[in-house]
Amino acid sequence: MSASQTLSRRSNKRVIEQKFIEQVLKEEAQNIESVQDDIFSNRNISNVIRSTRSFSVSGKTLTLRHHIRQRFDDMKKVRFLKQKSTGAHNKVIWGHFNNIIFKLAYGFTKDVKNQIANQYNIEI
Repeated sequence: MSASQTLSRRSNKRVIEQKFIEQVLKEEAQNIESVQDDIFSNRNISNVIRSTRSFSVSGKTLTLRHHIRQRFDDMKKVRFLKQKSTGAHNKVIWGHFNNIIFKLAYGFTKDVKNQIANQYNIEI
């Protein structure tokens, strides 16, 4: 095997890994959004919170932007006043964060590598 073939295969493996990471992050972003939508619809949360949420995946980074009110809806007390916590932020985010870690640690199997390679026409 020549040096150029070895380098080509290494770069192909990196591309496959990158595509897998992006795929996992996009999937979990959709899951987070759907779970939060369910919580918001059950609690009659304002549309400002729903409309200002956005998820974006760039490279190896999942970015969530949300209205500050979403964080306060998750608290049990705001300025010494009690309110019912929605559980739409911390509980959901950290639950899915653990899913992301598990999938990235154990989900990158040979079958997944072959599937991504076939999907993007990459030689392994």
